[in-house]
Amino acid sequence: MGKLRVLVTSAGTSTAIGFIKSLHQSGYIEIFTADINDFTMLPLGAFEIAQHCIVPLATDVDNYIAAIRAAVDLYSIDFIFPIHDEEIRVISQAKFNGSLVVGAPNLSSEMVLACTDKLNMGRRCLENGIESPSTLNSREFFAAPFYPVFVKPRYGVGSQGARVVEHKEQVAQLDSGIDLVFQEVCEKPEVTVDVLSTKYGHIAVSRERLEVKAGVSTKARVWYSPELAEIAGKIANGFRLDGLFCFQAMKRDGRWFVTDINPRSGGATAMTVAAGINLYDAYFSLVSGRRDLAWFLALRTKALNMPATLVTRYFEEHASVVES
Repeated sequence: MGKLRVLVTSAGTSTAIGFIKSLHQSGYIEIFTADINDFTMLPLGAFEIAQHCIVPLATDVDNYIAAIRAAVDLYSIDFIFPIHDEEIRVISQAKFNGSLVVGAPNLSSEMVLACTDKLNMGRRCLENGIESPSTLNSREFFAAPFYPVFVKPRYGVGSQGARVVEHKEQVAQLDSGIDLVFQEVCEKPEVTVDVLSTKYGHIAVSRERLEVKAGVSTKARVWYSPELAEIAGKIANGFRLDGLFCFQAMKRDGRWFVTDINPRSGGATAMTVAAGINLYDAYFSLVSGRRDLAWFLALRTKALNMPATLVTRYFEEHASVVES
């Protein structure tokens, strides 16, 4: 069995770097990268990258898919691993309509939208017996406002544009040009759950955000939670998510409430890998047929019995030689 040729997009992001770091020494994967930037502008010098290609933003759909298709053909790519939500949506749609023929995460554009539309995500959670804080659109909220309230863009990535509004006077400071949703405020801890969903079942590892800088988790407690693992299974079934995904949860009235679902791995999934559960390797080992049910069950048992682990992150410098 030859090496699996994998093209990872948005190669300069923390999620992509965590992915590459987790797999570049796997021995069975050859990594190719795509980004809007030239390779010398990316912090990838420490990794063995087979080839790099420059592509436009995924919002430029036709040109983006054309560039990805050209890379697939040129480098005989077996599998694309898109990082950004918009890339996932566009590539899923291109695979569905036949304009892109290559392996990719098994997600429909409908399921991607079900997760990334924060208003409908909350309502779909409730339909599937998953507790989620009450989430309202602007019209619904202003008909019966309450404070404090958590406000965030209806369509957004990470914590960009999200904030707690304590009283009515702060509402005037909100960006009126953005479609916002208004959500009940939950209590800490703030937890992200990394999930691998497969035909054999799922593995879920939780990480509590102990320190956050610029929206990125830099210190975390990584552990196995039976409660959150059960919720992970409900999300996988209710949203028909297959492969890698993550979700955020916080407490309300002493119970876990799901606040966000991402149809992809997270920027800090690398912290779960550092704690000893390499979900990236598990995913591709299963996708490529290199591992079987017995191996999956052994990894799940390892996750169930993992000790709580504190993981810290730091920035690392990379230098690329360029001609003067």
